[in-house]
Amino acid sequence: MHNLQLLSEGDREKIHTAGLDVVENVGIRCDNAELRQDLRKRGCEVDDASGIVRIPREIVKESYASVGRKPVLNCVNGKELHCYGGNRYYGSLILDPIIVDYEEGNRPPRLSDIERHAKLGDALPLVDTIYKMEHTLSDVGEALSELKGLEAFMTNQTTSYSAAPSNMETARLWVEMSEIMAGGSLKDNPILRGYVATVSPLIFPDEAGKMLRYLLEHGVVFRCGPCPMAGATAPYTLAGMLTLCEAENAFAVTAQQTLAPGAPLLYGAGNHAMDMASGNFSYAGPVKEILHLAYSEMAEEYHNIRCSGGGFTTHSSKYDYQNALEGTMGAAYLLLTSQTVIAGMGSNANATGMSAEQIVLHHELLERIHRYMAGIEVTDEKLGVASIAAQGPGGNFLMDDLTLKYMRSGEHYEGDLIPVFAPGEDDKSAQERAHERAEEIIASHKPAVPEDRVKELRRYVEDKEREIRG
Repeated sequence: MHNLQLLSEGDREKIHTAGLDVVENVGIRCDNAELRQDLRKRGCEVDDASGIVRIPREIVKESYASVGRKPVLNCVNGKELHCYGGNRYYGSLILDPIIVDYEEGNRPPRLSDIERHAKLGDALPLVDTIYKMEHTLSDVGEALSELKGLEAFMTNQTTSYSAAPSNMETARLWVEMSEIMAGGSLKDNPILRGYVATVSPLIFPDEAGKMLRYLLEHGVVFRCGPCPMAGATAPYTLAGMLTLCEAENAFAVTAQQTLAPGAPLLYGAGNHAMDMASGNFSYAGPVKEILHLAYSEMAEEYHNIRCSGGGFTTHSSKYDYQNALEGTMGAAYLLLTSQTVIAGMGSNANATGMSAEQIVLHHELLERIHRYMAGIEVTDEKLGVASIAAQGPGGNFLMDDLTLKYMRSGEHYEGDLIPVFAPGEDDKSAQERAHERAEEIIASHKPAVPEDRVKELRRYVEDKEREIRG
């Protein structure tokens, strides 16, 4: 049921044409000399002094035409995520700069957060991919944070991995450790999705060029997507923002298809805006969601390329009306689009924070929306004529055969966190119930990670740790 559209066919064509005008006439500054040379051989106009690459629109169109449109991500547990054909998958989070701790309040992340949030995502039935942000762990230190963090991440969950490395050192850790958990080549078992982004406006850094080449060489499923800020690093108008995103993604698609013709990718764009009064960025609310939904349309409806992006987040770090409103509106609208991978379960505090409780609340929100969208099944049996006749006037249906047959079917879904209270019995908040549920799952869940791969991974980590410590 995907029927929400913000852009007409003519609008999409205008945005794409404007993006082509930008990459052809303004160009993208590509700081990676080797990638510039590859693009020059492809037929692009390259100025090595400035780093500017201008791409003829014919080459952009050829690149879009050659993209593999059936990306597949595998999970460590053997499940395959076919990211095409109307399928949809969801992702949860591991880290953000702020952990909204139930007992302590807002604090920096620790190593234990990775283990807890990995187990939680692994146990929840709608989670098929988990994203671990690159961030220093307060109890580990900068030198070992990524190594020890990835060890905890990979040994406590069996989903597909999502990474956004900031440099080649981290990219190598992701690939080498993922290859261990994949049992070999990521080309044969693609459990890793890697995000390499442009820097708005119109810059592709040297390190991004190196990472793109490296990830593609190792069979990582590439996710492109700029992350501009309207009014700061992008035009203030929403259409202008979409034009910049289209231009930067046109470059990314061309670069990827130049290095790996026919390789699949997932499209995306982290559109958001700057509040012109305060200077704060805004990664939630109507403007962000409208931009995100519109760009999902550009990906899936115009380009026929599967789209991956975030959802759910709220400006609030509290479990209040604002949190519920922004999370619900964002998730509900995303489910009315054709977006293939919707990630970000657990996000709050304007996309800089997350918590275990928020993951559980967002998961239940998804289950509830799924129930709404499932509608009512009308069959001869479920019309209940026989039951009505059997009970007759004044009867009750407590022990009726139809009641007994379907009472545990999920047709009357209410959710685990929001039970039906008698008046005055709702003495616990949703946050309290989410905390209890999260702690119960974390304490009891045993991820079925292959033991032989865990042992090999730990040997790898021990060797790397000795190298780092010198």
